[in-house]
Amino acid sequence: MPKISIIVPVYNSAPFLERYLDSIINQTFQDFELILIEDGSDDKSPQICKHYQQKDRRIQLFYEQHSGQSVARNLGLTKSQGKYICFIDSDDYVTSDYLERLYEVIAQEKVDLVSCQMRGESYLKSLTPKESGKLTYFQTNDDLMAAYLQESPFSFGPVTKLYHRALLEGIYFSEHKIYEDYYFNYQYFSKISSAVAIDFVGYFYIQNQESTVRKSFDLRQLDNITEQHKVIKEVKEKYPEYLPIAAYNLAWGYYWIIIKCLALLKENKAKSKEYLKLIRNYLIDDQEILQRALALKTKREKWTIKMVKSCPNIIWWAYNIRFYFK
Repeated sequence: MPKISIIVPVYNSAPFLERYLDSIINQTFQDFELILIEDGSDDKSPQICKHYQQKDRRIQLFYEQHSGQSVARNLGLTKSQGKYICFIDSDDYVTSDYLERLYEVIAQEKVDLVSCQMRGESYLKSLTPKESGKLTYFQTNDDLMAAYLQESPFSFGPVTKLYHRALLEGIYFSEHKIYEDYYFNYQYFSKISSAVAIDFVGYFYIQNQESTVRKSFDLRQLDNITEQHKVIKEVKEKYPEYLPIAAYNLAWGYYWIIIKCLALLKENKAKSKEYLKLIRNYLIDDQEILQRALALKTKREKWTIKMVKSCPNIIWWAYNIRFYFK
């Protein structure tokens, strides 16, 4: 049985895939299995995955028919054999000692989760990257939940983390959704009582225009809101003192999808207006919970939500003339 199972959904990642796979195969820590789920790519990703599988018997390759990364990750979880689980995206890459650093801490400190930091590629160009290797300890469930909901130092995504497979029992990604990782991690953090965050940049993401966060607005972007509703429902019951933080995340989620919707004005004005009205209905339904949120940080964020809720025509006009959207 391998120590670590690395789960990787693959979809149209050919330009980045070889660099990613090389960064895994050349890890200083070698006791792992690499589970690739090829999700119906129409580029050369399937051939690249097959080529690497033939070179390294630690690589397992499974196929889906473009079912989405949540389905792919869930399949990876069911196929995994390792004591620990690690998720990495196929268009990103990691440092050669990424697994070693995470494993060393989770094994020695006997905690439920270990995480490190993530940066964009531009970080590598900085003359003096700043990282101390310092370990920050979290030793109660309440402290962990506060840190997670504040996204500091733990991100909402599943990457940069090493999980205990046994503690993931019964936890899966919401299938056929996007932004599904927020609730996935919430479930895990609600179960654990210890974690360590390492001041170490081991994970690098690529500015891929095909990624979920960079795609233009469509109705699936509303998953951002519905997945947050799941978290808020449970926070109300289990962590009521942290409800203002969860509500703040919801408010910022609304701001994010409104900006994406407004950007659609150039391509399809009628659709953008239709979607904005739909977002307004969601906002009105969530009015009570949003009133309990910590204040958004900028005037632009606050006024964007206020204008959509009260008078969408004003925000269309403001966006068209670039008034305040600078």
